Amino acid sequence: MDLRRRGVWTAGGWLVALALGACRAPVGESPAARAAHAADDGGPATEDVAAIRRTLDELYAAFCFDAGKEADWERIRASSIDGAVWVAPIAPGAAARGDGTDAFVQGFRAAIHSSPELARGFHERIVHARIDRFGTVAHAWVAFEGFVPGDGRALTRGLDSLQLVFVRGEWRVASFTTQYEGGELSIPSRFLALRDRD
Repeated sequence: MDLRRRGVWTAGGWLVALALGACRAPVGESPAARAAHAADDGGPATEDVAAIRRTLDELYAAFCFDAGKEADWERIRASSIDGAVWVAPIAPGAAARGDGTDAFVQGFRAAIHSSPELARGFHERIVHARIDRFGTVAHAWVAFEGFVPGDGRALTRGLDSLQLVFVRGEWRVASFTTQYEGGELSIPSRFLALRDRD
């Protein structure tokens, strides 16, 4: 089922699409795969990278919900800094547009209540997460596949780009943008596996 062809791109539809690209249960990567992740400098994953990964797990888990349930709105808010920007998946020919966290949450909640697709719930598996950190700023590329709980077939696939900052002892989201695969656009292999090291 292609959600975009079935009318997801309607009023508030960009919020549905962003939700589909931001909601996952943190089960897609095995512990061994996570342990194999490396920091950008080529060394082993640091405590900071592990903390960023925990932040991502909590955020993505907050987006996931089963039929008749809702996302964890308060956790989503708490995961973001004041002034964080959420950018809708960018459709071909469309201009990018960002919203604040509260506007995103309000639109997402309204979309869940009006979407037959989301009435069945939605989860997402992470395919790969690549994290780069410098000081108190980090960037995460998260390749994902979205699915309906109990089904497992990928309905959506894409790449999330998140910028995070270290604030009051924790990593929090400063911006969140999603790009879906589609047509001739597919996720480059460098976002799906560890980069080669010399």
